[in-house]
Amino acid sequence: MLVLESGGNRNEKSIAFLVAAVIGLSALPVTATDRSSTISVCAAQSKTQTFGDFEYTPYTNYAEINKYTGSETTVELPSEINGLKVTKIADFGLCNNKTLEKLIIPEGITEIGQYAISQNDNLKEIQFPSTLQTIGFTAISYNKSLTEVHLPEGLKKIDSGVFFTCYSLTDIYIPSSVESIGYLATYCYDLKNFHVDENNHSYCDIDGILYSKDQTILVRYPEHRSAATYIIPETVTELADSAFESDKDLEKIEIPDTVTTIGERCFSMCANLKSIKLPHEITEISDYCLGASDKLEEVYIPKSVTSIGFTAFYNYSDFPLKIYYEGTQDEWNHITIGKNNTGLEDAEWIYSYSFGTNETIKGDINANGSFDVADIVLLQKWLLSVSNVELLDWEAADFYEYGILNIFDLCMMKRKFIRDATNFEVSVLLVDGN
Repeated sequence: MLVLESGGNRNEKSIAFLVAAVIGLSALPVTATDRSSTISVCAAQSKTQTFGDFEYTPYTNYAEINKYTGSETTVELPSEINGLKVTKIADFGLCNNKTLEKLIIPEGITEIGQYAISQNDNLKEIQFPSTLQTIGFTAISYNKSLTEVHLPEGLKKIDSGVFFTCYSLTDIYIPSSVESIGYLATYCYDLKNFHVDENNHSYCDIDGILYSKDQTILVRYPEHRSAATYIIPETVTELADSAFESDKDLEKIEIPDTVTTIGERCFSMCANLKSIKLPHEITEISDYCLGASDKLEEVYIPKSVTSIGFTAFYNYSDFPLKIYYEGTQDEWNHITIGKNNTGLEDAEWIYSYSFGTNETIKGDINANGSFDVADIVLLQKWLLSVSNVELLDWEAADFYEYGILNIFDLCMMKRKFIRDATNFEVSVLLVDGN
């Protein structure tokens, strides 16, 4: 296991965390059908051979492309070599080519192997065949010039990490035939939209965000949506592995209490995430869940949690996390906590914190689960620019919904407080700051 050392700059630490995550993910179990199961049936006729600018391996009934040795910018792969149908681009087959800009994959190819079209710095376009059925683990990763991908109708399986670190990728089009998608398109910092064919029976997109068809699983939130807050729909019961990983814009994610499962790396490496409140029914905070989210300031944890995974709270911040825990300190001490959770070691703790449900209580700007005079005093101090005053939920005081707070919101808070306390309507006069 890679040991992550403290210190160093943001990029060095981000890369270290990223490598650790990838090492863990690449160890996922693989079934016989995942990786060249036909090779175990069809013995190779000979070792790698040459056909023009291509190296290939011939088998009894088919051939695999192993390498392209030419320097053309547009390359069309052969569909047949010496009477053998080409059916696969082998693992690492077209990896690390410096001249390739456009790749044409012919009809007949059914599989793209692991890392098969990765690390091609100038690759801008890939044309896929309708015969393609499987794209392997990280098959099209590290292609920094690729901006848009239209996957072909007929494709059934997209393995994990397929578009890993394709920095310029903005849009991914998924056909109706796709039945299985692994964790997808992480560290694609320009990604804005998934487009899923409306006839797909397994997946859908809602405003460019990838969901299961029944909208119970949020599969992947694109990293460059330019929104500071995202409210997850109440149809969702599960956040998939890497659902928000490496997001660059979100500061706050609101999770409904319908969510009972949060996958590994779900919120890791989120560059601007500041606050998150975990739902009441979860029992596990998974591996890498919130690791290396540098700007994370506060986390709300329900007492239903019984275990915290490896590196779930690996924290690079220069300031301590503020942890609001619903249970007592004794209850926290009974939680099973994995290794490398450095963010918990120096945290500021608030035990027995009652944060109720995820429904916002109007006026509750200190986020303690109730609206009272303390909230009014807090807003009043904030409006007077008193130092060290923090509004944990400023939107709760935005009565006029203008996106700002001012003296008129304070008046409305006072009006609501008196009305709630006396149960009748009164007018509130603005008096010199009191």
